[in-house]
Amino acid sequence: MVALLTVCFLGTAVAQEQFPQASAEHAVLKMDVGTWTAEATMFMPGMPEETAPGEEVNAMLGDFWVVNNYSMDFMGTKFNGQGTFGFDADKKKYVGSWVDSMSPHAMHMEGTWDEATRTMTFFSVGKDPAGVEKKGKSTSVYSKDGNTRLFTMFDLAPDSKDEYVKTMQIKYTRKK
Repeated sequence: MVALLTVCFLGTAVAQEQFPQASAEHAVLKMDVGTWTAEATMFMPGMPEETAPGEEVNAMLGDFWVVNNYSMDFMGTKFNGQGTFGFDADKKKYVGSWVDSMSPHAMHMEGTWDEATRTMTFFSVGKDPAGVEKKGKSTSVYSKDGNTRLFTMFDLAPDSKDEYVKTMQIKYTRKK
């Protein structure tokens, strides 16, 4: 039924005007395409740093979206997550969503790309395991050759509007 509605909608859109075209902002998303090895380090209050290897596989969905699949073993538990990221031309911001095997809640993000520093910055809203709203920030810094990137995730500090605490860092290296 959804597929039929989509085809009908697209047919109407084509009759009225041309399909949207990908922009330079969408091209930035293609930097993530491929298979990456990952080394994730978690920073949990009152506990020693915990490091775990992982893998990320990313593919474009058309010219507008990158679909991200991440997996690792963390503290004896298999972890899987999936994200979808694109550029919202109306908001003039990158947008994303994330779901994973350790949370019943989705996280939603909006962000910007800084070409000079090769840094993608997202601000996120989700919920913690208890269902309480949680805000965060993440940065991904890309190497000039595009074969490594450093992702860092921060949680908004309690009772703060602009102080963030580092909770995780992932070093990515392109496999192919």
